[in-house]
Amino acid sequence: MRTFIALSVLMLSSAAAHAEVNADCKSGDATRVVSGCTLALQTPGVIKADQVLALANRADAFLNQNQLPAALPDLQRALQLEPTNALALAVRGRSYLLRSDNQKALADLNGSIRSNPNLPFALWLRGVAHMGLNNTAAAKTDLDKAISILPNYSLALASRGRLYRLENNFDQSLIDLDAAVALAPRSAYNLTQRGDVHLLKRDFPKAIADFDRALAIQPNDASLKSRRAAAAAQLQAAGGSVPPAPPAATSPPAPPVNPQAAAAGTQQPVARPQGNAQIVLQQATALMDRKDYAGAFRLTNDLLKADPNLTEAYFVRGRALWLGEEYQRAHDDLDKYVQREPAKAEGYLIRGLIRLDQYKLPLAMADADEMQKLAPTDARAPHLRGLAHLRAERYALAVNEFDASLKLRPTWDTAFVNRALAKMELLQYPTAEADLAQAYKLNAKNARILAVRGQLNARQGRMDAAETDFKAALAIEPQNITARIGQQALIAAHAVAQLPRKAGR
Repeated sequence: MRTFIALSVLMLSSAAAHAEVNADCKSGDATRVVSGCTLALQTPGVIKADQVLALANRADAFLNQNQLPAALPDLQRALQLEPTNALALAVRGRSYLLRSDNQKALADLNGSIRSNPNLPFALWLRGVAHMGLNNTAAAKTDLDKAISILPNYSLALASRGRLYRLENNFDQSLIDLDAAVALAPRSAYNLTQRGDVHLLKRDFPKAIADFDRALAIQPNDASLKSRRAAAAAQLQAAGGSVPPAPPAATSPPAPPVNPQAAAAGTQQPVARPQGNAQIVLQQATALMDRKDYAGAFRLTNDLLKADPNLTEAYFVRGRALWLGEEYQRAHDDLDKYVQREPAKAEGYLIRGLIRLDQYKLPLAMADADEMQKLAPTDARAPHLRGLAHLRAERYALAVNEFDASLKLRPTWDTAFVNRALAKMELLQYPTAEADLAQAYKLNAKNARILAVRGQLNARQGRMDAAETDFKAALAIEPQNITARIGQQALIAAHAVAQLPRKAGR
C-alpha cells in the first residue's frame, strides 16, 4: 500500500487538461511531489481543476511518507473544491484503508468510480477494500478491470496474486506475482506475497530467496524474519541445505516518529511482571527508545507466544506497534490491556492516542474522559481531549482543554505548542507567539517548537525569520515534516516571486 504511483498516469488524463501542474507534482517520487505540488498551489491564477489535482497528488505523497495528519487537510480542501472528484475520493479512500476502515474506504471508492469508472487507481483500491471485507468475487472484478485498463499495474497484479493465493489457486497466483515482481523488483510487498505462495507450495528455497530479497529492502521487518525462519525450518526438516540468513543491518534507518507519541509523555504502568519477562519488557522498552520498534515487537511477541496471559506485554507490544504506525494492531493490543487492567489510566491514554491517529475522535475523547476519572490531576487527559478538538478543527474548545492541561502541568512545552497551533487557527497571533516563546524557554531543543514558530512567522509575512526557524528545526530533527513542508513552501513562494509579470500587473 505504500508503493508510490504517479497518480496523473493512472488518471489517464491528457497533458492539456492539466497544463499548469508542473512535472514534479506528477512524478513518481514522493518528496518531489510534495515540493512540486506546493509550488503549483502557490502559483497565481491556478485553475480549480489543477488545484484539486495538486492537492490530491500531494495528499497521496504524504500517505507514502506515512504522514496521514498532513494528508487529510489536503483531501478536505480538494473535496471542498470538487466534492465528486474521482482522484481525491480515491486518495481519501486509500487513507481509510491505511486506517483499516474498509467500509468508509468502500464508500469513497464507490463515489470515485461513479465519477470515473475507468480510474485504475480507484479500481485497485476498491478491490483491496473488497478483499478486506471478504467480498472475493467483487474484488476480482475490480482488479481484473484495473489490469485490463493498465496491464503493467504492478500493485493490482500483486493484489490479484494475493487473492488467488487466498483461493488456493497457487499457479495463477504466481503468474500475477511474477509479473508484479518483474515490474517492481524493489517492492518488498510483491516479494513477500510471492514468497508466501512458494512457502505454501513447499518450494522452500524459492520462498527463502524471496524473503531474503524483501529483507534486503526492509531489514528490520519482524514478520519477514518470521516467514523466513518458518521456510528455513521446513527446508531443514526436509533434509535441504538452508542458505545463511542475510546479515542484520548495522545502523538501520529510523522509522518515522509518530508525532502523537512524541507529544504523549507516556509513563509505564506501575504493576509489572516478575523475573525474566520483566527483563525482556525492559529490553523492549529500551529498543523503542532507540526507535527499533520491530525489535521491540519481536521481543514482546515472543513473550506473548509463550504466555498469552502476560498482561503487561500487551501494553508494551501495543506501544511498539503504535510507534511503528501499525495502528489497528496496536489498538487491538491496547484493547486487551484495558480489558485486563480497567483501573490503569495509562491504558486509556495510549489507546486514546492510537484512536487519535486513526481519526476515531469521539472514541479518543471517551478514553480521555475515562483517564481523567482515574487520574484527575494528570495533565495528559485534558491534553488528549485538546488534541481531538484540534484534529476536528474545534479550535476554541482545543484552547480550553490545553488551558486546563497547563494548569495541571505549567511547564509542559508540548501543551504550549499545541495551544499555539489552536490559537493560530483562531488568528490569535500575539498569544500564539507568547505560547511558543514560553515553550522555547522550557525546551530549546524541541524541533517542533521551531517548526511551528516558522509557520507563525510565515503567516505574518516574516519570511526570513520563518526560514531561520525551519532550518534550525531541521538541524535538530532532519525528518521534521512541518519544517520540511514549510521550507518547501518558502522555496515555492520565492520561485513564484521570480516569475516574469505581465505588463500592467
